Amino acid sequence: MSQLIMKVEKRFVDKKTGQIFFQFQLGPFKKTMATTVGVALRRVMMSSSKTVAITSAHGDLSKGSSLREDVFEFSLNLQQVVIKSTIFPFLGTAKLQKKGPAIVTTADIILPEGLSLVNPYQYLCTLNDGYTLNLALVLSSPARTRFESGVPLKSAVSFNVLNQLNTSNENLPVQDLRRSVNRRKKKDFIDGEKNNKKSKNVLTQDSPKLLPLDSILVDPIYAPIQSCSFEIINVVGSYFPEYMELTKSSLNQTPEYLRILLVTNGSIEPVMAIQDAIHELYGSLALFLPLTHVFSSYYNVISSFDFKNLSKNKSNNISNYYFDEICKKIDLINLNLSVETELMLRRNGISTLGNIITTPLEILKRIGLTQKEFLELKLAISKFGFWKDITTSNWEAS
Repeated sequence: MSQLIMKVEKRFVDKKTGQIFFQFQLGPFKKTMATTVGVALRRVMMSSSKTVAITSAHGDLSKGSSLREDVFEFSLNLQQVVIKSTIFPFLGTAKLQKKGPAIVTTADIILPEGLSLVNPYQYLCTLNDGYTLNLALVLSSPARTRFESGVPLKSAVSFNVLNQLNTSNENLPVQDLRRSVNRRKKKDFIDGEKNNKKSKNVLTQDSPKLLPLDSILVDPIYAPIQSCSFEIINVVGSYFPEYMELTKSSLNQTPEYLRILLVTNGSIEPVMAIQDAIHELYGSLALFLPLTHVFSSYYNVISSFDFKNLSKNKSNNISNYYFDEICKKIDLINLNLSVETELMLRRNGISTLGNIITTPLEILKRIGLTQKEFLELKLAISKFGFWKDITTSNWEAS
């Protein structure tokens, strides 16, 4: 089969929503292999969650008719905010400040460095006259969303709630958000006890006890891939009747091409999503690159051969030799090298442990391997029993 080729057919960006539509063709594949690859890529990409989203909002919302929307609708609008990030995993806060009367959109959110908004025209809420919205928005990637009480970590909070006595539009000094809100919550509880009335709040009725009074929980959407579909294209190299006859006889070996249509919400480039999916698939299947790698334990080797008629020394030598030959076929991905070192070796045709062992140190130095990378490589290889007699002096003398 000839070399795999990727051809970009279409790319379109919706300027209003930030969605990216991407269509490409991949191939050629052997018969029925395009379906196998298409299903695997689609499943991995649809399960991708490499994104950052708003998980909660904290601030002063105690004034009566501050927002025209209710809390639930405001939470749903915050859920639609799409953020593009270059940092993973991520945990931090953003700032949302606006003085009413005004319409608040995603463009009013002030994000930390390294993040950007994809849909700045997304509607959030409408502020009534005489009210200033000042919220701290907690941002998190999927790996950092385990908040026991919905309260942001103290180290992540960098914005303060609006002081009720301050009517200016200037930024207030940073204080502890959790302490200030809980203090007012305790005061309201004591006042309620004095009035012999049990305080009931929609936000705290069925929430954890540590949840601040003015906190809005947002159910984040960690799904940058909105849709992914594929179709199989057959390249007919003969007349159609002849092609149909060969297909009926199961003799048709016409190569297939895979056409994939991908739609993202804009927080990730489709090419990067495809690359991440391929890396994940490759990492999962790398163990089977040689299947014998899974079979390389000493017990399996001994159990697979009849060593009854051999001496113990000979049987050990055979099993050790067999183990070494298996290890030489191990791919570089199993050595846990740095990305730069692995790419350098692969570019020069070195892709297995056996290739490294048979390559002289002088050649490795000539292709650009530094002493630091040599020590990293030696540490990884020595775990398999190779390069134990090679030292730094051998590397310097080469």
